[in-house]
Amino acid sequence: ERYDWVILDPPSTSTVNGKRWSAARDYKTLAALAAPLVADSGRLVCTTNCRKLKPRQFATTCAAALRAHAESTPALADVVLERVVPPAVDHPTLAGKSSEVKNLVFRFLPR
Repeated sequence: ERYDWVILDPPSTSTVNGKRWSAARDYKTLAALAAPLVADSGRLVCTTNCRKLKPRQFATTCAAALRAHAESTPALADVVLERVVPPAVDHPTLAGKSSEVKNLVFRFLPR
């Protein structure tokens, strides 16, 4: 099954069955696993509040996984960053600091 919208909002870190997951280390793998679930012309929302992932690094990490998916999927022309969504008002950013909450919307472009 494929979906028009897929939202990834994992915890920054987690331990399940003795295995540790970290958004800073593992988000690229998660985005790659989610990409096949997105329909052609669909959107993938990637969000994190991981302090270790700076905004540009987060965008680059997600884009790399999705670009690899587009290159290996004949029906897709590309996957592009459609928008950077600012944090909600209940997640204020301190002056001079980058936001801890990062929200990216990627659009899947069919051929």
